[in-house]
Amino acid sequence: MPLSLSPTLQKPLQKTEVSGANAAKLALKLAYASKVDRAVTVPLFHVPGGAACGFVDALGRSDVSDEKLLLETGFPVEMIRKLVTFKGVLMGSEVAAPYAADGFARRSQLPGLVMSSSGPGALHLQSGIASSFSDSIPLVVLTFQVASHAKGTEAFQDTPVAEVSRSLAKECIEIQRVDEIPGAIFMALETSMAGRPGPVLIDIPQDISLAQMSIGILKHEFGSKVSAVLEAKDELDWEENFKSIEEALRRAESPLIIVGGGAAKHRDSYEGIRRLAHKLACPLVETSMACGSGNPKEESSLGMVGMYGEAQANFAVNEADLLLGFGTRFDARAVGDSQKFKDKMVVSFNIDPQSESSLIGGSQISIQGDLKESLLAFETFIDSRERFSSENDWKNKVDAVSQSIERDIAPLGPNEKLNPHFVSQRIFKRFKEEGEFTADIGNHQMIFMQQATFDG
Repeated sequence: MPLSLSPTLQKPLQKTEVSGANAAKLALKLAYASKVDRAVTVPLFHVPGGAACGFVDALGRSDVSDEKLLLETGFPVEMIRKLVTFKGVLMGSEVAAPYAADGFARRSQLPGLVMSSSGPGALHLQSGIASSFSDSIPLVVLTFQVASHAKGTEAFQDTPVAEVSRSLAKECIEIQRVDEIPGAIFMALETSMAGRPGPVLIDIPQDISLAQMSIGILKHEFGSKVSAVLEAKDELDWEENFKSIEEALRRAESPLIIVGGGAAKHRDSYEGIRRLAHKLACPLVETSMACGSGNPKEESSLGMVGMYGEAQANFAVNEADLLLGFGTRFDARAVGDSQKFKDKMVVSFNIDPQSESSLIGGSQISIQGDLKESLLAFETFIDSRERFSSENDWKNKVDAVSQSIERDIAPLGPNEKLNPHFVSQRIFKRFKEEGEFTADIGNHQMIFMQQATFDG
């Protein structure tokens, strides 16, 4: 949301000093406050350790003390009122922390927050960081390193965390001086959410977390962040590309919409795609990353595509002459053999076109930008043009394939034991209106996804 720079932020910098760890906590509070319209609680998924003691102590400082300090420093009252509260969630292992934060981020639309100590603690985070990067989930990961003078000496728990993480995270920041901490925190939160979201790691040596710095630096860095956010808003012009897409759609005999994980993160985006499918008289399929985000009984929906997907969905991908992708990378697990794309027109709406699988050779028309904005603009554009015919042979052909598929599932399998497909179907039917579902990775996940995407 837009930030307003209070006149009080222009006052001379105060001389009050705080530790680097406390500055990190205050910067995190301010950064999160800039993303919400009211005070909320943000869980911190962590396993503490020796190098992180300074930050753990800072977390123990009362919220009232933090608010008083920031108010006296000159931060605006409206910002103070939105300061978040951190709730420590102690994990049994660091391995689980990024995955837990990933879940919070998906549910709250805020970056997940992770903290660990040096050495093996920080290294245990890597698989979760890689997972969040692959799934475009924003995380802010704080790792507390051995003291600066001990780095690279093979001291106890000295490990090159930033070097290891650099190829897995969206960005890694190594802190060299205590006065770098506030700016790094602000940048990490913004970077994690900007463009294609992802995890950002900040590595802070223990001695730097305990060193003192002026609170005025925090105030200065926050003011700089406000200005940067306000200046970063660029107007994008997609008009010519929209005209090309319209021409391609009118030429196409068998167009198909593919909905990916990027669209599934926002209900509004999926609803916009559903409306667009009706306006274009175009069927749609979902990748596994978008599973469950739409209504499986929706007339235009053919269900999940891919090696575990619905037969009619895969038939549509094979037969389509134009693919209109929203928030999908056209991964091989979703679209299969890349050779079949040589004669297809591919249009992609994606925040990061470079993430599209090289298997399809990239898209012929690419709309880069936030999907909520680009989709709304495209829907508005289509509304202003001549209507598309609601009846066509392609739609009738796909419907015929869908209706020919037998979907009755027997309670017992060939071995006279309960059929897992039947169990999953019954669970989904019974509880689909009462909550959300989750499953571990494996065959049972795919079985359940099949039932969730085609409502039995």
